[in-house]
Amino acid sequence: MNYTSRPTILWALLSLCLFVSCEELCDCDPKPCLFSYDGVSYTKTTTGEQLISPTFTEGESEGTFSASPNTLVLNDTTGVININTSDPGEYTITYTPENGDPDCSTTIVIQEAEPVITECKLDYGKILFIPGEDMFASPQNSDQKEFTGTFSAKPNGLDIDPETGIINIDLSEPGLLYEVSFISEDGLTRCTTQILIAGIDYPDVIIDFSNPEETSLIEPAINRNNPDFEAAIDFDPQGQVQEQGISFAETDEDTPPGTINLRQTFINLELLGVEITDGFTREFIVPYIYRGGNTVVEGSIPIQIYWFEEEVPEELQQWIGRKNQESNNGRMMHRHSIMVGVNKFQ
Repeated sequence: MNYTSRPTILWALLSLCLFVSCEELCDCDPKPCLFSYDGVSYTKTTTGEQLISPTFTEGESEGTFSASPNTLVLNDTTGVININTSDPGEYTITYTPENGDPDCSTTIVIQEAEPVITECKLDYGKILFIPGEDMFASPQNSDQKEFTGTFSAKPNGLDIDPETGIINIDLSEPGLLYEVSFISEDGLTRCTTQILIAGIDYPDVIIDFSNPEETSLIEPAINRNNPDFEAAIDFDPQGQVQEQGISFAETDEDTPPGTINLRQTFINLELLGVEITDGFTREFIVPYIYRGGNTVVEGSIPIQIYWFEEEVPEELQQWIGRKNQESNNGRMMHRHSIMVGVNKFQ
């Protein structure tokens, strides 16, 4: 073998590299084209510009950007995206280098802008309304804008027109502080206010007679116990419901007038010859006379009592919880005050 041919071959290869790129003689990987934006998901804003720029990890060169779909506002030279002027959706952004290297892509998502809620100003001219003295109450908007939308109220018991917001005072449940809300048709204008219908209310309660630490006394709330609207109440002025079995506790500094003793009420009913078995229920209408300022109003409140030997049905417990539900018209559910006793009462 002629060994003098080795230098000649090496020299030929070296000479070839002077005229042809060595990369063409090997299986070399192209430079990677990796870019991204600071985030993957963006939310449009209603004011100002929101511009985002691409960042290359390596291999940046001259090239152009494109997007699919084409509703993305994209600078095809710099890759800068205007989020606020682009349509919401998912986009694939592709970068194509001019030197022939492979394309590379990334994906972003643009969310619709969060709605801007405008607070309107709603009131009814005053807070306290007295049945028999005030007939209707109409909403007032200090912004002098027309109310076009829906009115609602909570808790149930307020007789309110969901379109006009007009309240029928005489048909509304007394003794409750109501939150009246308005929301415009587009949902972007909202406001709330409070009104109080003069009168009394009893809370919904479940009393376990077997628990020595649990009282069986249920106190009324007069004008929702609002100290700005004090009033005197004469409960059951003719003694009619007491004759039917309702027991009012003796009044002292700790026990206000109108406090009902639920345990004694069941005892009274048995003394009247009423058979009380598991699931027993009875309705009472408690009349009263309201005296507040120069106003004297006759009113009444319905009460529903129950007794169960061991357990209160789940449905009744859920019904009690619905007392504070919101509805377009609070009169959709008739509101009795519910008083439940469970276990032996004597």
